Amino acid sequence: MKSVRILYLVVLALCFSYMVMIADYISFLTLCAALLLPVLLAVQALLLRGKITAVCPEHADFIAEAGQPFQISIRLKNRSFLPLSMGRLSFRCENLLSGQERRLKLRFRLRSFGSTACTLHLQSACCGRLKLTADSFYCYDALGLFRVKGVLLNAPPELTVFPAVLPLSCTLSRQESGDYESDTFS
Repeated sequence: MKSVRILYLVVLALCFSYMVMIADYISFLTLCAALLLPVLLAVQALLLRGKITAVCPEHADFIAEAGQPFQISIRLKNRSFLPLSMGRLSFRCENLLSGQERRLKLRFRLRSFGSTACTLHLQSACCGRLKLTADSFYCYDALGLFRVKGVLLNAPPELTVFPAVLPLSCTLSRQESGDYESDTFS
């Protein structure tokens, strides 16, 4: 976003130098259009306030396996007639048993009256209970000058991470004698 802001300032400086070099109506109109652009983007940001929503899944017993990647899908919706050019949803993932903490960011774009599903890719090396917390949910205009807070409709779920499960195969038959080495200890 910083590069877009710098590019806008360069364009603004070029429009001003164009107006100084060529004293014509078109140069003045070009400078006015470049100065009016942030005002229009501020109006767009005001119209988008409260119109962008995020819905997290409501899994009461979401189970994952330690060391294996898993994902959570988050539904984003734009209820406005204006498109959203940039948005950022930040999460903090904390393992309540081991105390490990990790930050995740989702960047997204939404068309007008559109919705999309974004996926969080998670992986926990330790077993325990994972708690997801939404840190920030912001929507930005095209230049990144103004930001609007989005609406998170429900809290992210807590996840249970179990140890890795390995398949175990054992064949037992009634005809075999119980003459195993482990039988002496049982």
